[in-house]
Amino acid sequence: MKKTNALLSGLLLLLLTTPAFAQEETFFGGKISAIGAYAAPIIRSSEVGGAGRVVAGGEAALLVNHSIILGVSSSRVMMDMENRAIGDTSYSLSSGGVLLGYAFKPMKKMHLVVRTVIGGGTAALRDNSDTPLWHNGGHGYFDNMDFSFRDLYFTVEPGLDLELNLARYFRVAIGLSYRYVTGINRPEMTVYIDDKGAGGISADLRFKFGRF
Repeated sequence: MKKTNALLSGLLLLLLTTPAFAQEETFFGGKISAIGAYAAPIIRSSEVGGAGRVVAGGEAALLVNHSIILGVSSSRVMMDMENRAIGDTSYSLSSGGVLLGYAFKPMKKMHLVVRTVIGGGTAALRDNSDTPLWHNGGHGYFDNMDFSFRDLYFTVEPGLDLELNLARYFRVAIGLSYRYVTGINRPEMTVYIDDKGAGGISADLRFKFGRF
């Protein structure tokens, strides 16, 4: 028994002290050699509700190994309109979500960045007029001295950027994206904007400040 225990102890010691010659392969086993971060205001030209709009936004993200982008992004646009049936009205779209992206050869002066924002938003409608009543498409009347309706929606927005390394801590990205929206269903909202009107192609300009 003592000989068996000694043999097992010797084998265990040998396994623990012998270096492994075969390296295990994993999907997420790469070493993290650098961590950076940046924040960026965003100016966007986009068609919303059938008209060209200037949309303001921003994003903040971590950079893993200079290339992998993990962060958050948000944007908001407000539109005023005049409708003879209901008077002056405004609606807004506010959205935000998780930002995922990848920069190809980020140390080059010019390089490409692919990105996707996955999240949600709020579509809001507000009456600004003194019109006494508003007819809701045959569903009744509302006293609209100060009414407001809201609807939640889901959005996915993939995009592609050309990024320029202008300085050590400053980069500019020029790109295009397509915004997919679903979930705007309230009749009070769809009179003005629906999923198709809230989505569409955008031209983006980002000013990135950070450690890359």
